[in-house]
Amino acid sequence: MEHISLTRAYLETLTTEDLVRLGDEFGIDIPPALNRHLIIGELLEIQADFYSDTPAASSFADVLPNGMLNAVPESYNETCIRVLLRNPGWVFVFWDFRAVEFSACTAQRGFESFGLRTSFFEDSALTERRDSYSIAVSPSDRKWYIHLSERDCFCRVDLIAMHSDGKDLPLAQSNTVVVPPAAGIELSKAPGVREPPLLALSGIGELRKRYWRNHRQSFL
Repeated sequence: MEHISLTRAYLETLTTEDLVRLGDEFGIDIPPALNRHLIIGELLEIQADFYSDTPAASSFADVLPNGMLNAVPESYNETCIRVLLRNPGWVFVFWDFRAVEFSACTAQRGFESFGLRTSFFEDSALTERRDSYSIAVSPSDRKWYIHLSERDCFCRVDLIAMHSDGKDLPLAQSNTVVVPPAAGIELSKAPGVREPPLLALSGIGELRKRYWRNHRQSFL
């Protein structure tokens, strides 16, 4: 029998005959000439017992069809990389690997890590590169936030395998995102900061340039 939600206000609107008929549907043995208020009390008790015997959903997973939570796999077994513009100063990057390609890359001689080669271009055709740098990521990483050092340009991130001999192996190219003019700040002048003559003799200028070239994310 389909369950009917009962309230005292609703039951009070029914005739005694309707209450008796409803009691019969719920399997209540109602003696003849029983006071209608007692019948209503019996029906409300049945209502309370029904809800106490019905387990409530303890979480969102309890109301989902079986297996729906497992419908999205951890990996689609595809080597790819995607970029999302989070705000004018940051992009969010996520990627994945084909299992066979991942194993082949990590087993190669001289393999050091995977990397995100971030490139900035002047035009949407990506023919004129303005700047680029690589960020090393561990084999277990699958997502990363990158601070944008350029503005008013086009950005693409390539997934690469980095080797000790400096010969990086390209694995996948991301989509291209447009970096708004408000993104980033002018940091390209940082390596050109003049040092006092005595300090310049220490070679700090060359060290600063090398650090900027290889680890510029630390300046952001």
